[in-house]
Amino acid sequence: YKILRGAPAVILGGADHALHGALRLIAAGTKINAIIDVHPRSIADPTLIARLEARGVELLYEHRVVEIQGADDVDAIIVEKLDKGGQW
Repeated sequence: YKILRGAPAVILGGADHALHGALRLIAAGTKINAIIDVHPRSIADPTLIARLEARGVELLYEHRVVEIQGADDVDAIIVEKLDKGGQW
């Protein structure tokens, strides 16, 4: 995979392997705007979560992507919080 230096990124998935990937991208110079996952926050290692939060990454657990806006590039990602039963 190619890392686009300087281009911000959003990661879909919040399990440990995704969080490790986010930290590697940050170390390579990529700004991670958010991590979005439909699962509860409890699926991820709290240490990894703390490291990402300390770097200003927004962690949106129990959310789903509703729409991606933009023609050639992604201009915005619209997300929606799931209800208590995990439904949208």
